[in-house]
Amino acid sequence: MQRLEQALALCESKSFGHDEFIALLNHELRTPLGALLAASEVLDSVTPGSPDDASARAVIARQVRQMGSVLDELVRIGRTIASRQEI
Repeated sequence: MQRLEQALALCESKSFGHDEFIALLNHELRTPLGALLAASEVLDSVTPGSPDDASARAVIARQVRQMGSVLDELVRIGRTIASRQEI
């Protein structure tokens, strides 16, 4: 999340462009997706209730929370930008 805030600050200072911000956002969202995909594949091949099953489920829960945090931060950033434009 700090990286998104830093990217926003850099965008506002004009030393960091729109494309760089989108690239950072892409990374922040794609990284958890890769972990989710890997964990779902593990679930396809392990015994339900096994330690590997529990581990994969923990990865999924953690990554979903991470993506939720990124999306919450994006909403906050969007509101901040909108309120600055109204001034």
